[in-house]
Amino acid sequence: MPEQELAEKDAWDGWFPPTSDRMQVSANLSIEYVDIDENETSRDVDVRYVSYWGEELVINAYCRLRHANRTFRASRIDSCVDRDTGEYIEDLSGELLTRYRKSETGVLDAFFSANQDVLKVLIYVAKADGRFTQKERVIVAGTVRAFTKDKRLTDQSILKQFGMIAPPSIGAFKLAVGRLSARTLFDRKVLLRSVELMVASDVTKFEAERLAVAYVAKRFDLQSDVRK
Repeated sequence: MPEQELAEKDAWDGWFPPTSDRMQVSANLSIEYVDIDENETSRDVDVRYVSYWGEELVINAYCRLRHANRTFRASRIDSCVDRDTGEYIEDLSGELLTRYRKSETGVLDAFFSANQDVLKVLIYVAKADGRFTQKERVIVAGTVRAFTKDKRLTDQSILKQFGMIAPPSIGAFKLAVGRLSARTLFDRKVLLRSVELMVASDVTKFEAERLAVAYVAKRFDLQSDVRK
């Protein structure tokens, strides 16, 4: 069948403009899909990510019927079966969102979204000397795992997101520390220990790093191990 004719008969709703809220999720599904023209097809799809188009959840997946990527509106999926388990999925949108939130990517996205102040403090101290060493990278990754309590998170995945954060000014750093002073004792201890380790990992001690750690310890009302 010619490609143009195939495209015209393909029951899907076309491409949706890229959005910034892509949520990576893995799911192998068998679906019954009805497009806007009431064309219906049965197909196996491998979900890559989901996103919102307005209030509509849109699924981006590899379609095994068409051997190409396709986008599907969740509301137009009449029925769905998980090919891996054989289970019928009644609430597909809820299931995919739950899988995303429980996934490594979802956990990491949620942490980075809710802990901007923690990240500002880490990156300020890490780059106070103009560098970001391998030892500091390991400490940052370990800190994120300590906060999330998720051992699945790899150094690579953590540092990929961390690398997209711009170092804050000293004013923004101090404001972040001030807000974090209201966090739990566990959170304050973990963060202080992390910045202490970053400073200790460098043979050459820079004044900006020492002052930053001292400021964190003072605002957190904790004793620092970094020598003055």
